Amino acid sequence: MDGFMNLGDYLYHLVRARGYSMQEFADACGCSPSSLSRIRTGKRVPRKLPIEQWCSVLALSDEERSNLNELALISQAPEAVQRHISKMESHVLQESNRRQNIEQEYGAYRKDQQYYDGYWLAYNYSLFNDGRILRSMAHIQNNHLTWINKDAGEIQYSYHGQLDLLGDKVFIRLEEDRGGSEFVQITLHSLFDFREPAFLYGLITGISGKSIRHPISNPAASKMLMIHIGSTEKINSDPQLLEHLEGLLGNYLPSQIKPFHPIALGSDKTLRDCLHVQKREDLDAIVERMLSNKCEQDGVLNAAFE
Repeated sequence: MDGFMNLGDYLYHLVRARGYSMQEFADACGCSPSSLSRIRTGKRVPRKLPIEQWCSVLALSDEERSNLNELALISQAPEAVQRHISKMESHVLQESNRRQNIEQEYGAYRKDQQYYDGYWLAYNYSLFNDGRILRSMAHIQNNHLTWINKDAGEIQYSYHGQLDLLGDKVFIRLEEDRGGSEFVQITLHSLFDFREPAFLYGLITGISGKSIRHPISNPAASKMLMIHIGSTEKINSDPQLLEHLEGLLGNYLPSQIKPFHPIALGSDKTLRDCLHVQKREDLDAIVERMLSNKCEQDGVLNAAFE
C-alpha cells in the first residue's frame, strides 16, 4: 500500500487495477458515481461505507481488504487528526507502523477532547461468585473516575481514581472509598473507532488488603468489557434513566443478564459495529466468551504473592 495515504486514492487504484472505470465500478455496486467521486477526492466520506460490497465486486485479497478497511477507519478521523496525519513524513506511515502511529495520535486527541467523559456499564466475571457476571457502572469526568458495584440494589463497593491514556490503551487506577482497603488497576484496549467512544475489552486486577504484604492479599485478573451508555449531561438530565441503569447493577447468572446491551439504551447497532458482530450472530454469546476468566490451559487468571 506504499504511496496510498488516503481511502480515495487506494480505492481508485484497486478499481483501475481490475480494469474498471469509476463509472463501471459505480454501476456494478449500484451506487451513485457522484458519491464515489466525493469519496475519491476526500470531500465527503460517509459514516457507513459499503466496504464488503466493494470487496466483493473487486474480489479483493485478504491483504487488500485489510488495507481498505484500515484506510476507511482513518478516513473517519476528526479533522484535527487528519491534519496532523497529512503533515507526517511518508516513512513514518509505512504499513508496519501506520496504525500504531494513528492510534497514538488519536489517543492524544481523545484525551484533549475528553472523549471518554460520560457513563459506562462494565461487565466481568465475578471472581468471588463463580459463574456469575458482575455488572458495574463507571462515571468518567475530566480524567477522574468513580466506580460503583451494587447488588440487590445496595452499594457493595465504590471506588474513585484516575484515568490516563497511552496510545490506544486506557489505564485506570482505583482506590476503594471506604479507606483504601482495596486497590484496583484496569488496563483497557481502547477501540480504534473514530466515531463513538467504546471499549472492546480489558484486564482488571484487584488487590485485597491495605497493602500488598497484607496476609490476605490476593491479586486476581479478569477480562472485562465496557460499553459507553451516554454523556454526563444526558444521563444526569434523566433521573429515571439513571435510576433504571443503577437498578441493572449487580451479580447475575449469564442467562439472567441478557441482553448485555440493555433495551433501555436503544439499538445495539453501535456495539455490534464495534465488535464486528453481524445481525445474524448472537451478540450475548460473543460478549460472554470475551468475559471468560479461563486461560488456554483452562486455568483461572489469578495468583498469590509468595
